[in-house]
Amino acid sequence: MTLRRSREPMFSAVSGHFLLSPGRFCGRIRGSFGRYEPRYCFARERTMSVKAIDLRRGMAVQYKNGIWVCVNNEKVAKGNWRSSQVIQLKNIQTGQLIQERFRTDEDFEDAYLERKEMEYLYTEGDHLVLMDTSTYDQIEIPTELFGDAVKYLSPNLRVQVAFVQEKPVTIDLPNTVELKVIDTPPNLQGATATGQMKEALCEGGARVKVPAFVENGAVIKVDTRTNEYLSRV
Repeated sequence: MTLRRSREPMFSAVSGHFLLSPGRFCGRIRGSFGRYEPRYCFARERTMSVKAIDLRRGMAVQYKNGIWVCVNNEKVAKGNWRSSQVIQLKNIQTGQLIQERFRTDEDFEDAYLERKEMEYLYTEGDHLVLMDTSTYDQIEIPTELFGDAVKYLSPNLRVQVAFVQEKPVTIDLPNTVELKVIDTPPNLQGATATGQMKEALCEGGARVKVPAFVENGAVIKVDTRTNEYLSRV
């Protein structure tokens, strides 16, 4: 979709009036509201801010005349010094990685993220191939962008991919996934009764602590936020 700037009035479906929206990105809305047929949507730009202490991995901010994604954020405090944040940022245009110290209350301007639902298809070399579920377009995303999340991927799994200026910057997994166990020790006699846990290797590389009764070939549900076993499927 091609976006364009407009200084023409914008219709409000709530108030029933046309509103001026200078310098905002607008596009056509399909359909009509009563007897009106508006041609403009609400602005895509945002001017929200986020404090350094609240910046999380994967969040995008505007900094030093560019757009950066938070890679890591740690709170540090030395002696009687005021606590501060040591933040790693990656520039989405150049790939440059920096690490700087900020006041905990320092503000960053939030960058607009466009999120799309995508379906993981397969891995090819050091790239993952995903498909946009609305357009069926396929794209390649560097494996490193997924980080440890790669171990939870299985064909046809749907994930949320965040884009900044049409470049993928972060991936959000569903809270739970189903994984097939490919290697785990056999069930020891009496282990089930005592509630013992054992390690299981799953397709994709995830290692999960599972109950003693789980065997090779079983499909289990895993919490991607904690890497904890939830149940058998």
